[in-house]
Amino acid sequence: MSMIVTLSGMSTSGKTTFAKAMGDHPQFRKPVSVTTRAMREGEVDGVDYHFVTPETFNAMIANDELLEYEASHTAMYGTSAAEVERILSQGMSVLPILEPEGVISMQAIAAKRNLPFVSVYIDADMPVIMSRFFGRLDEEKAKKGEVNYLPHANRLKVMLEQEMLWPERTTWGLVLSNLQAPGRLEQAIRTLESISATGVIPPTEQPVKRTAITQWSAQDLASLLEQHYVNASSGAKFWALLSASTQLAKDPEPDSHVIHI
Repeated sequence: MSMIVTLSGMSTSGKTTFAKAMGDHPQFRKPVSVTTRAMREGEVDGVDYHFVTPETFNAMIANDELLEYEASHTAMYGTSAAEVERILSQGMSVLPILEPEGVISMQAIAAKRNLPFVSVYIDADMPVIMSRFFGRLDEEKAKKGEVNYLPHANRLKVMLEQEMLWPERTTWGLVLSNLQAPGRLEQAIRTLESISATGVIPPTEQPVKRTAITQWSAQDLASLLEQHYVNASSGAKFWALLSASTQLAKDPEPDSHVIHI
């Protein structure tokens, strides 16, 4: 049956990997989002994204052509009504990756169209998320021979201050955790297949609520990333530092803001 299934989760939680795994499924299609960000090497317009200017994006907003849109990092992203209608008209299900605000908008659209809807939250333990984040540094180092830490720090700051709070932004219809564990990804795919076939959403626990980490500037995070990466530290150890800093910020003592690494 046709339905709207949204995917959400922190950066590096595994939601994009899950969406790609669902890409070959005959029932599910990821809508091509509209974005104002620059096209990256290897990307194709109309396949990876519909790349538009900020002026065009704003015109689409004014003309009610976007079902949902929001700012993410340094660009705007949105889902066009035409793209969703195209997929639904073919009898398939829409599988967009959205932030919580977009999920709420899509839920309202599904209710208006009387379509089945399920919001899926892809969760992962924070040491896993940080390890994957360090993997992005590895990729840049392998590709460019060096790492520009500040852009990664800016993204990390958004993760720590905003994305950490996503679990409590809405009530999630289905929570899938730690898809990197053996067999979990395949099990998650089977779960969505069952929902699509029967319309029955299995009982789910909500993701664990987390505390935002706000005491680090982007420049400080960049310095910390560089020190840990150069010293071949792990993402898990880096997360231990960040989580310890949160506790110190809650219960400060003399010189407690100084954290040695």
